[in-house]
Amino acid sequence: MPLIVEDGSGLANADSYVSVADCQAYATAHGLTFDGDAAALDAALRNATIYLDTAYTFRGERKTCEQALEWPRRCVPAEGVPREVVSACCELGVRALAGPLWQDVDATAEGAVTEETIGPITTRYAAARGARADGQTQYAGVTALLRRWTGPSSMVRLVRA
Repeated sequence: MPLIVEDGSGLANADSYVSVADCQAYATAHGLTFDGDAAALDAALRNATIYLDTAYTFRGERKTCEQALEWPRRCVPAEGVPREVVSACCELGVRALAGPLWQDVDATAEGAVTEETIGPITTRYAAARGARADGQTQYAGVTALLRRWTGPSSMVRLVRA
């Protein structure tokens, strides 16, 4: 099944923010590797796009109810899909070729030891680098790329009463 790339109009059947060719060009320009058979590359970009749309909360709102992906959006200063979102999709696509972007977390298992007391000595442990509270990997470069488009909006409408 061919990859359908969002063109900025809010396609109802899009499944990626970037094409394989554009992701390969991005990877080459940034010293990364994005090579393999066509099916694996398509799957990596589909997974990267799903990860972006589910792991991050973007400012504004979807442009249409019918669009398949979170971008394009209304109430943000961008037309179509921002360059940073496409770059983040490429970064995650490269990682998706190496393995799953998500980690299965056993909700019934006890969490990691964060503090222990033996006699009069208490030891507190720092959280593992790159780990989130929900056990998922945090992709710092992707989060940095998306910073402008995620989180609360700084635009507030003031009305004099």
